[in-house]
Amino acid sequence: MFDFVGHENFARSFEHAAPYGRLVNTVVSDWPSGGNALAGWKNLDVSFVNIGLPQITRDNGKRLRQFKILDAIAAMVDDGKLRAHIDRVASFDGVGDAHLALEAGETIGRVVLKI
Repeated sequence: MFDFVGHENFARSFEHAAPYGRLVNTVVSDWPSGGNALAGWKNLDVSFVNIGLPQITRDNGKRLRQFKILDAIAAMVDDGKLRAHIDRVASFDGVGDAHLALEAGETIGRVVLKI
């Protein structure tokens, strides 16, 4: 499971990860204030990958490493091993309501805008 949102979403990701699953956080986030009991109980493998760091530091070697990580993620998507969870599809007229739902934390997964 990949967490591209971080912060509070990272804390909620523990409950959605499968037992013995792997959770990769790609956004600098604090450890959940409630601790890691659920992650431990589920035997989760939790990793942190700051995708933006190589670009900030202009470290080409690390950029290539990040490229390999993103390439591996793309391969997992292509192979059907990783897929985005779509919470809802909103029409263009419903974009305001969809945005409010995102801000309120009422979504789990992606919101797709149908144009």
